[in-house]
Amino acid sequence: MKESMLNLKDAIKGIALMSNDLEKMYNGLLINQVPPNWTKLSFLSLKPLGSWFDDLVSRVDYLRIWLTNEFPIAHRIAV
Repeated sequence: MKESMLNLKDAIKGIALMSNDLEKMYNGLLINQVPPNWTKLSFLSLKPLGSWFDDLVSRVDYLRIWLTNEFPIAHRIAV
């Protein structure tokens, strides 16, 4: 996401070439949709961009807690 946003920024400034993928991304952002190049690599969702991004942040935070702490009790294997 970060790399594609930087590429789009450069393309808008005229520093880089605006590819078809970047143009689709730009048009998607304008109408509050998740860009196609992000949906290829992300979870399935019909939410608009803002809600999708909030959901993405929540998912990353949840996984970060798993990695830095212990697994939640509901997901532990009984020994």
